[in-house]
Amino acid sequence: MQMIDLANDFNLEQMVTEPTRKNNILDLFFTTNATLVEKSIVIPGMSDHDGIAMLIINTSPKRNKQKPHKAYLYNKADMPGIKNELNRFSNEFCNKSHTISGNVSVEEMWSEFKSHLNTTMDKYIPSKIMSKQNKTPWISPTIKRMQRRKQRAYNKARKSGNSSDWDNFTSIRKDTHKVTKFSYRKYVRDVCLDSKKQFWSFIKNISKDSTGISALKDHGALVSDNKQKADILNNQFCSVFTQEDIHSTPNIAQNTTPPIENITIHTPGIEKLLKDLNQNKAAGVDGISPRILKEAAHELAPILSKIFQASLDTGELPLDWRNANISRFIKG
Repeated sequence: MQMIDLANDFNLEQMVTEPTRKNNILDLFFTTNATLVEKSIVIPGMSDHDGIAMLIINTSPKRNKQKPHKAYLYNKADMPGIKNELNRFSNEFCNKSHTISGNVSVEEMWSEFKSHLNTTMDKYIPSKIMSKQNKTPWISPTIKRMQRRKQRAYNKARKSGNSSDWDNFTSIRKDTHKVTKFSYRKYVRDVCLDSKKQFWSFIKNISKDSTGISALKDHGALVSDNKQKADILNNQFCSVFTQEDIHSTPNIAQNTTPPIENITIHTPGIEKLLKDLNQNKAAGVDGISPRILKEAAHELAPILSKIFQASLDTGELPLDWRNANISRFIKG
């Protein structure tokens, strides 16, 4: 118990999961950073050991690699063309949904709106595939020229061996380091002052650790697989919900509160909400950027008001509205 308490106090995780002597684990390996351990295997042992634990350990944490994704260049977008196209589609959509609203589900209405909006964005907004972010944005073209000059001076000094060439290389290296250090500090200072989003983006880019959620125990077994950990947390969240007994509901007295009137969604209200969106926020599960919703609020408001009204009237929610991206936050 003292070893377990010690491991818990210092956030240590034991990485050897297979027995090394009969059904017991005698060889232990504790670490505070589980991402350093790539693999743990047991090889045939010697003497009274059935096996010896061998761990493959990375000498440095893995970098978080950004997956290639499509990025729209909104600064080069043809906004008049987008608004004209969406205005035409809005008139067509509202007239159609008004006449056959009883035969069209909310899911179909949302899918049609989403599909046409994505098609319009692809047509009028240039895009490019972002494979990775610039890890050193403080390195200016001037600094790059100084770095190339430093490399040429080093190659020359190494080839000639003259002390004067080495002195020249040392001087250029000192100047390059000084300018680079000043540029880095200026970039960090500007990022911290500009916005919280840029600051945390910078912190994420320089982060080398990808610990995620530590291993979890399920019925006494240590679970490290990401999907299994997600299932464990999901089951835990579900277990705290109240399970109502629907077979013995109490008798409810007559309700004297007047019933609520039918809720009507008005287009001006939806337009106002769209214009109040923060365009710097990321898109949700549906992939629709708040920027396009805000820029084309007047054209999109009639469409969305029809979809929202249909959702209220039928009690139906599109699949995108029932999904969410969930991130864990460490509570202090």
